Order: sequence, then C-alpha cells, then structure tokens
Amino acid sequence: MAIVALTSALWLGACGAGPGSGSGVVDGSGSTLSTSGPIDTDAPSLAGDYLAGRYALDTGDLRTAAASFERALQAAPDNVELRRQVFLLQLATGDIDAALQSGEQLSALDPETDEVDLLFALRDAKAGDFAASQRRLEALAPRGLTGLAAPLLQAWAIYGDGDVEGGLRSLRTGGDEDGLGPLRRYNEALMLRAAGRRDEALLLLRGEIKPETPAASRVVETLAAFEVEAGQRDRAIKLLEEQISLTGEGGALSDMLATVQAGRTPDVPVTDATSGMADALLGVAEAVSQQRAGPQGLFFARLAAYLAPERGDVWLLIGRIEQLQQNDAEAVRAYATVPTASPYSWEARLAEADAMAASGRTDEAVDLLRAMAKEQPTRTDALRQLGDLYRRNEQFQDAAAAYGEAIERLAAVEPDDWRLFYSNGIALERLGRWPEAEASLLRALELAPDQPLVLNYLGYSWVDQGENLERGQEMLQRAVELRPQDGFIVDSLGWAYYRLGEYEKAVEALERAVELEPGDPVINDHLGDAYWRVGREREARFQWQRALVLKPEEDEIAAIESKLERGLPAVPGAGRG
Repeated sequence: MAIVALTSALWLGACGAGPGSGSGVVDGSGSTLSTSGPIDTDAPSLAGDYLAGRYALDTGDLRTAAASFERALQAAPDNVELRRQVFLLQLATGDIDAALQSGEQLSALDPETDEVDLLFALRDAKAGDFAASQRRLEALAPRGLTGLAAPLLQAWAIYGDGDVEGGLRSLRTGGDEDGLGPLRRYNEALMLRAAGRRDEALLLLRGEIKPETPAASRVVETLAAFEVEAGQRDRAIKLLEEQISLTGEGGALSDMLATVQAGRTPDVPVTDATSGMADALLGVAEAVSQQRAGPQGLFFARLAAYLAPERGDVWLLIGRIEQLQQNDAEAVRAYATVPTASPYSWEARLAEADAMAASGRTDEAVDLLRAMAKEQPTRTDALRQLGDLYRRNEQFQDAAAAYGEAIERLAAVEPDDWRLFYSNGIALERLGRWPEAEASLLRALELAPDQPLVLNYLGYSWVDQGENLERGQEMLQRAVELRPQDGFIVDSLGWAYYRLGEYEKAVEALERAVELEPGDPVINDHLGDAYWRVGREREARFQWQRALVLKPEEDEIAAIESKLERGLPAVPGAGRG
C-alpha cells in the first residue's frame, strides 16, 4: 500500500501556516524531506484521512490533524513516518499520555528515534530514576532538536543521581560557540543553589547581568530572588527597577518588584533535578523561539510543561508560540492553564484576551479586560488593551472612553505613557473631536518628541486640515528622517508638500511612498493628485484608477470617480483634492 512518508517533524514547519506550506521542511535530524507525493487511490479511507490531516496541518489545526493521521494509521500501522508524525503532533498539542503510548509503538518499529528517547528520559526522571534517564540522554545523537537540549538535561540527570560535582562539571563543559553558554551558566547557578551553595550561585548569576544591559526576564527574576534570600532586598529592588526601565516592559518583573517591595520573598522554581530539567527545557524553548523558530520552541515548551505543569511561565510561553503561529484557540487554552496564584497570571490573562479577540471571541475578550480593570483599579494595562481592541474594530467612542479612564488612573505621567495619549488622540480624531485629539497628541509629543508615529499623525492631521502647515511639514520631515522606509510616513510628507503647493517635491515624495507601499489606495490617490498638478494627467488618471482597484474607503470612492471623470479643479481647494 503506497502512502507518502511524512517528515518526522512536519508540524514544526506547517503549524499555523497557510495551505500548502507543509512541504520540504526540516526534521529533527536536520534532513529535508518532501511531504508531497501520491496517495494510494485503492485505499480511499486511508487517502481521505491522510488528506484531511494534511489540510488540518496546513491550516494550523494540530488536534484535528492528529486525529486524522491516527485514523490513517489504523490502515497503515507499520508506516514509521506516519506513526512518528502522530507522536509529534500529540507532543505538540500537549497530549503527553497519548505521546508516551505512541512512543512505545514507534520505538518498536524504529528503536533509534531520538524524540521518543528524549520523552522517555524525562519520564524516567519524573519517576525518580535518574540513572535510567542519564543512560537514555547519553545515547541521543548530538544533532537536531534533541541534541540541543540533551547536554543540559544530562547534567541535571547526573545531579539527580547524586553526583553534584559531576552535574556541575557537565554544565561547565563547552564554550559559547553554540550560543547556549549563558543558559549553561544560568543552570549552573540554579544547580549550586539547589545543592545549598547559595553564595556561589549568587556570585555566578550576578556576573551574568551587566549594568545598563537588558537581560532575560527569567534570569533577572531568579537573581532578584537570590538577592532577597541573601538579605539584599535593596539590591533586588534596584535590579528590577533598572531592568524594567531598560526594557520598558512590566509584566512579571513589575509583579515581582511589588512582591519584593512588600517584604515577601519570591519563589525560585528550581529546587531539585526534575524542576531543573523543566527549567532547562524552558530555557532552550525560549532561545529557539527568539531565533524565529517558534514551532521548534513549542516542542521543548511542551516537554517542560510535562515535567512542571504548575509553572505559569511555561504555559505563557506555549501560548505565545501558539499565538505567533496563529493558533489562537490553542493559545487561549494555554493562557487559561496558567495558575491563578502564578506571578504570570496577570500577563497571561492579558494575552488570553488578545488571543480571544484574534479568534473572533471579541465579547469574551471585552468581558475579561473589563473584569481585570475592575479587579485592579490602579492599573492601566487592561484598559489600554481594551481601548486598542475597540480601536481596531473602529468602535472609537468605546476606545476613547477606555483610554480616558486609563489616563485618569495615571498617578504620575511617565515618558512611556506617550502611546496611551497617542492612541487616545487617534480615537478622538476619528470621532471628529479635533480639539481634544490635538491636545492628546500634543501631550504624546511632549512625552516623546522624536517618536515618528506621533510626529506623523499630528503633522499629517494639521496638514490635511490646512492648519500649522509649516510646523506640520517640519514634523513630517523629521518623521521621515527617523523612518525613511515607512511608506505611510513618506506619504504624509508628500501630502504636506502638496498642500503647500510644492507639487514637484510632492511627486518625488509620493512616488517613493508608492514604491514602499504599492498596495495602499490612499497613497496612490495622493500621487494621482500630485501628477495632475504638474501636468502629468495620463499618469494621474492611471493612479486614480489604481486607487479604486485597491478598494479605498467607501466615502472616498465618489471623490476618486469624480476626478477620473473631470480631473482636478484649476485651483486646489482646502480639501483633499
């Protein structure tokens, strides 16, 4: 019976992708295998289930893909690649019990399957048999996905088997050539602390964070916990404040800062070999995901969740990877798994609302964000996100209300709040409340004088309304200097030249804008107007026709059609043209 051999990690290349994207991907060993080929038409059930699985896989529905391939497998139980596909899909969806069972069946057909051996090594560790876990890890090939994590896991298995110095030596082996040197040293610090050698752990981890340099959030959190344990609460607070100011992000770091300031001691999630293995897998998952290899990161994150299902940061990462792959339903499922008591709970709920909105569950997202805003009456992040959700849906009245409430909650306005005033200004401008919008945009500009988005929006609004033309032009010129490859900002400058009657300059800028954003109807329409003013009437009509093809807003269609029929009036009016 003929059936195409599936790549051992097809889901790594296809999850979340569009139809037809699953062919020619790289498997765990680094080999490239094709997923296209003939299906045996004499086996209609097998062909149907296989094709259904392929379609589900290509559209990112991993659970349906797994179920379809399992049915296909019933008709071809000895197909090794199909069985490996089912195993990996079960891992990808977090169905570890089923993956363990499939792994046993796959191992019977192919004893040298590294992904299965890795899972079995973790099962041994979870059962406390670190000697068996170590033997399996030693046998893994030093390549592909499994080879990336095996050295870290092996070190923890050695530690778990009672050989602390052996585990530490294993972590100290190798340089930084593979990019995992910092991760090995981080695990070394965790192992030292788990072994009771807290002073050594503290000194080692301090050396991993350089002054005025953003560091990985998890490393910062761990060092802050080490500092508090050592009685250095002030150092922990300073570290957290510096990192928050450097990254501009709150989330778990802000929550930990509040914990430390309140006199409490943050938890360190690694206390033994098994939790150390989970943390190592999480570290590899993060490292891989940062290299734009999110699906491969999902492989490691799911294994980390198997060892440490209570860790909120693991589920948060799983959700983020799924969301980046446009698997919003799976992302919601992962975010909702973060324990309520976890320091990552708030961050996960914000992300859950975002994934809900992306999957069409807008009302649920709104309800969640409103509940969060009520739950924490001094925080603004849920309200900001609520405003963004409304603004994306062009519900500008509700957006302005949410932004306004967030502004009222600000105890002190910080430079990073420019985005809140900017977003509020956009909502108010779209409502026709220009004086209020202008005031909000000017406040954003005051907080971030060189922010190109603010310079562009305010400058364009002035120019388009015929107000403050010279200052608006200067702002737009500065915005273009800051973002010369942004077609929308270049368009704004071109339109400013047009409104000032500098038509040759307008043509030059607008031609550049169309090159950068050829599919935008407004930019093409603007270029048509500029062409007309310099006497290039045939080209003007071409651009206006193109603007219509590109589906402009309904209220713009009649104006463009009128220009196609009659051209522009001899003297430019105060409006768009």
